[in-house]
This record gives sequence, structure tokens and C-alpha cells, in this order.
Amino acid sequence: MEVVDLVLPVFAVIVTGWLAGQLGYISRSLADGLVHFAYNVAMPALLFITVAQEPARNLLEWRFLMAFGINYYLVENDADSPRIAVAFEEAERTKRPVVVLVGDEYHGFNR
Repeated sequence: MEVVDLVLPVFAVIVTGWLAGQLGYISRSLADGLVHFAYNVAMPALLFITVAQEPARNLLEWRFLMAFGINYYLVENDADSPRIAVAFEEAERTKRPVVVLVGDEYHGFNR
């Protein structure tokens, strides 16, 4: 999945709302409620549907993770193993998710 495929529908919703406001289809008083609905209901639903249609392996690509601001740590060999502890420390410190990507060459699943 390309990041553009995921982000484009979100920006389409934003631009459509902006155009509706600029062209007078939506009053200023109605705009606050619509912004609240779009931000708290419509956008998360769109994101969920888009992500749910993708295979799990595509969702772990670093470009996808970076689109959401999720830090990731790549472990490809023994020398990289301290990154696992760094990832856990960061998650605990920031109270945000982090991802540890383990290269196929290292974990042995494809051996």
C-alpha cells in the first residue's frame, strides 16, 4: 500500500469541506458541528475501513508507520538487539506505541 492511497481520501474530505464552506453551502454555525463529526467520527471510520482492507504485512512497512508518526526500530542482526530495549524504554517514557521490526534474516522464520 502506498501512503498516498491512504492519505488521499482524508485530504479529499478536508478539501470538500473547505470548498463547501467557501462556496456558502455550509454556514459558519453548522461548520463547528461538522468539524467535530468529521474529526471524531468520519475520519477515524475512513481510516479504519482503509486499513482493514490491507494485509497485515503491508501495515508494518516503515513508510506506513511514519505516516502516523510511530517510531520504529529495525533489528537485523545481533548488534541491533539493544534497539529492542530502547524501543520499550521509549514506549514507556512517551506513553506512545513504538514498533520493533525484525528482519527475516535475523529471526529465522524463513530458514
